Amino acid sequence: MKNHPLSFALLNNAAAAQRAHALRPLVLALCLSGCGLTVSAQTTETTKTVDSSKATSTENLRTLRERTRESIEAVRADQPGALDNARGLGANLNPTQMNQRASVWQGRAQAASAESASGKPPAPASTPEGLRYLETIQWPEPRQARGSKRLLPRPAALGTEEMPRMAYTPDFSRQRLTLGVVAGRVLIDLPQQELSDLNPQTEVVRVEVNSDDALSLPDLVNVGLGYSPVMDQAVAQLDAAINRSKQARADLLPRLTVRYSEGPENSKGPNVQPNGANKHVTYSESVRLTQPLFNLPLVSDWMTELSNERSANWRLQAAQESVALAVTQATLNLAAARLVLEHSDEQLVNFSRLLDYVQSRAQTGVASTADLERTRSRVLLARQLRIDQQGNYKNALLELQRLTGQSPTALKLPYLNQLPGLPSTQGEMRRMVWNQSFELRALRSDIEAQKLSLASNQYRMLPVVGISLEHDASRNVRGDNPRQVDQRLMGVMSWDVSLGGKEVYGISAAAAELDNRQAKLTEQGERVMQLVDADFAALQSATLRVTAGQAEQLATAVVVSSVNEQLRIGRIGSLLEALDAYERNFAARQRLTQTLAQQMQAQAQLLARMGLLSDLRDGAQAEMAPRSATSPVADPASPAVPQVPAAPAVPALPSVLVTPLPN
Repeated sequence: MKNHPLSFALLNNAAAAQRAHALRPLVLALCLSGCGLTVSAQTTETTKTVDSSKATSTENLRTLRERTRESIEAVRADQPGALDNARGLGANLNPTQMNQRASVWQGRAQAASAESASGKPPAPASTPEGLRYLETIQWPEPRQARGSKRLLPRPAALGTEEMPRMAYTPDFSRQRLTLGVVAGRVLIDLPQQELSDLNPQTEVVRVEVNSDDALSLPDLVNVGLGYSPVMDQAVAQLDAAINRSKQARADLLPRLTVRYSEGPENSKGPNVQPNGANKHVTYSESVRLTQPLFNLPLVSDWMTELSNERSANWRLQAAQESVALAVTQATLNLAAARLVLEHSDEQLVNFSRLLDYVQSRAQTGVASTADLERTRSRVLLARQLRIDQQGNYKNALLELQRLTGQSPTALKLPYLNQLPGLPSTQGEMRRMVWNQSFELRALRSDIEAQKLSLASNQYRMLPVVGISLEHDASRNVRGDNPRQVDQRLMGVMSWDVSLGGKEVYGISAAAAELDNRQAKLTEQGERVMQLVDADFAALQSATLRVTAGQAEQLATAVVVSSVNEQLRIGRIGSLLEALDAYERNFAARQRLTQTLAQQMQAQAQLLARMGLLSDLRDGAQAEMAPRSATSPVADPASPAVPQVPAAPAVPALPSVLVTPLPN
């Protein structure tokens, strides 16, 4: 039997088994103290009867249980020690702790020697090896104190740098490639095709679409802005902010209070006539007209609500840019998915033709079975890609339907020059985003509102001064007496201060909220600047990839044309080259289409952060039909609801009303 550390060999004779069982508790104790013991035993082949082996095993089992219990009781690791509650190892022990540690180990050594004298196995800490290892690893050297920490410079505040990034915006005037050039036409149909309609044997048929039914990117943006519930929420929030500011202003205007009371009264007392008791009808009327003259908390509250109104206005315009960006991205994704779906159809048809060619040659014995199966596998792969692209197209169409409420049947392919222009450099773009971003403007208005709220909490510790014009008339009040009229013009001063420190705590809470909003502005500004840099990098990358992608697509088209010509005359030089040509042509067209869409998406994101993307609706020829009178949601175009100023419509373009889909 092979020797192994920390293991015993099985012994057949009784004497060897007893020696092994005697050594087992010692080995277990040394293992707990960090020591290893290698025991090797040589086995001897002896012959014994089955009955004597069973009797010896029973006796050894009792001995093993006793010794195992004694070895477990000898372990002291689970018992509490004087230094078990130490807070760390980063400081030197004082003399008192050193004496405690020495006494603890001395006591354990004496207890271990007493147990060894009584015949019990020694504790792990009492062995020389255990003490040596404990002295080595149990008490490590204290950590050396380091010097002062190195200070890193804090970055400059956002908006203070002088346009450090001078990268120039790509020149799109030289780019003539658009999605329409890739597709070979300006209009594309948007069929409502399901997965069950897939038939790989059917030729691709392009449906002729009417230009009057097709919607362009500006049309969809304008329709989306008129349909989106996000705009309804933003308009409602602005309306609520306007009403709150008017409500705060009303507290600064005169206040009229009128009170009238009349009813039976029973008066008793020595001065009540006659006989100290009287029952009569009493009435009183009171009119108060008050005007605050010095009330700084009310003034600060009104100015706070005005800042909140400006913030709601900025958020309305930010929501407008967000909706325009979402509709633009959905339109670009739909156009790209539709073109890629068309490319996958052409690839599937090409592979199907090639499969028919290989099958005809295989029937005559010219082509091998391997060529036939290789071609069939490419057809099946093209069919999977086609189904996958059809799912992507369906998802893009559903997303556009969700954002606009429409199910268009035709689409005018968007192009880059439809979008507004960009600044000439990246630094100007960053400066423009920092100054004109509606999200950052809203946060700045929130900070101004919180500053005024902090001032309002501070002003609450001041007295309030006003005037009061009063008119009181009464009869039979506190007895039977004639009607009495009192008119007064009084100056009123009130000072309301909480003895529990309510105003002080309010000031502290407002100051903490101000710090919170300032930190939020910093965090949002850094995020927006990072997104601007990322979008600019994506725009540069897509612009550079467009040229290379167009060259790749033209090269693969030449190869595909050669393969089609060979297939027409019935003599293909290499089957693998033909399969590879179709695959590479589809991949090149797919990448080129997606690159053009990504280029426009990057520019649209930059325009949305600068607040310029919603200007697309100026050239729209379609708009959302007005809501019905029974609609539970107010019409955003109603004069009672404040609207973001829109650019004037182009008079030369006719307007087309789009009926919303029924819910």
